[in-house]
Amino acid sequence: MSTLTQEGVSEVQNTACDALLAHRIEQKMAGNKVESIMNRLHVAVPKASQEIRAPHIPEGVLARRAAGYVKPETIRKLERDMELELGDDYILDLKKHYDLPILMISTMIFLKFGKVTTLLIL
Repeated sequence: MSTLTQEGVSEVQNTACDALLAHRIEQKMAGNKVESIMNRLHVAVPKASQEIRAPHIPEGVLARRAAGYVKPETIRKLERDMELELGDDYILDLKKHYDLPILMISTMIFLKFGKVTTLLIL
């Protein structure tokens, strides 16, 4: 072990930590509190099932499959894909998927010093 080259230091630290943890666990298990806690704990283990259940597929999905419905690959392009596709011409527009139109007149109400102030944005 060398502190100058850090060779073997991590192994010694791991060994010391494992020994300390084992010692602390032994001390806690030797105490009186452990028995009262262990009596209240129960670990449930599920029973292994021998029957094989078929997967449940809803009726609507089966009807779509029978009609030849094919799920689309992507609903919309990701911003990252558009950035890679356009390269240097890409401009990030965070407002393009907003629900409200930009030119819509909206009213915002601000509380300032206990008074209600109305701001009209055009």
